[in-house]
Amino acid sequence: MDMKTDFKDSIFLPETSMATHGLTVGGRSLVYGEAELFAQDASILGWTCGYLIASARDVAKFYWNLLSPHSSDRIVSEESLKIMQEFNTIDKGWAMGYI
Repeated sequence: MDMKTDFKDSIFLPETSMATHGLTVGGRSLVYGEAELFAQDASILGWTCGYLIASARDVAKFYWNLLSPHSSDRIVSEESLKIMQEFNTIDKGWAMGYI
């Protein structure tokens, strides 16, 4: 799988305004005060999003390649997929017992 050819509408953002790199949807955050998200620095994405913006098609394609019922289409092994599907309550840190 090649990121440049298989996911043409996905980019990892440098730490600059998201609008300068193609994010055109002006989402808003009302929880922490009103802010236009596309004008904010990409560093707000942090570890949760990996600094990636992508089209809906690329996201769907990624999830198909991750969870496909056909092992020949998958980007991870059967063993890795089983490990990824094991869920346990966190027993350390700030979310201990909650997540």
